[in-house]
Amino acid sequence: MSRPCGPSDEDSLWVHRHQAFDRVAIDDILWFEAQGDYVRIHARTGGGMARTTLSELEAMLDPGQFIRIHRSAICRRSAIVRVRRKATGAVTATLVNGDEAPVGRTYSGGLRTFLGRIQGDEDARYG
Repeated sequence: MSRPCGPSDEDSLWVHRHQAFDRVAIDDILWFEAQGDYVRIHARTGGGMARTTLSELEAMLDPGQFIRIHRSAICRRSAIVRVRRKATGAVTATLVNGDEAPVGRTYSGGLRTFLGRIQGDEDARYG
């Protein structure tokens, strides 16, 4: 991970926004979206880009707070407000800010387990 875009310490990341680098607290981040060699950070306080991979971020994030739901998306568990199957068959997770993140088949098992814990039903199904 290159500096200054990578994590500065355990509770924040430096992100590139409009020709500047800003510190974004991990607690403010809703989700991460892969975009080529970069990751777009979607946060309550705005967004930005970091030159890193989702795998590197996933390794440093608390799995109790974040869940990988697609090869291109990691979401804050508490930010997921809805999971639904579209008419096309694609599954998406809607977040508290209205963004929709894709859910991949490879990662759907972890999301089903997460939903099962919330609903008290290990056989949670997408609606």
